[in-house]
Amino acid sequence: MNDETKKNLIRKLTSRKFWAAIVSFVTCIGVFLGGSSATLERVASLIMAGGTIIAYIIGEGLADSSPKEYNYYYQGNGEVQYGDAMGYKDDNTYTIQ
Repeated sequence: MNDETKKNLIRKLTSRKFWAAIVSFVTCIGVFLGGSSATLERVASLIMAGGTIIAYIIGEGLADSSPKEYNYYYQGNGEVQYGDAMGYKDDNTYTIQ
């Protein structure tokens, strides 16, 4: 699977419209087969819950795999220390020339 195909798949799996279409399709099939409305509501809610979890997992994975952006913090003595929004700090200090 190439990178473009992976990106398209991820975009589809994290789309609310995609999951709404899945729920609609399954609900229509359920009505066609004579399912009760209570059963169809439970199936629809189960699909949406699964879609939410899948979208969250993929979103967090993408966020974790992206390069971190660092901010710099002056220490007041002419040195700079780098860190990110999550509290990670680079152990090295860099002197401003």
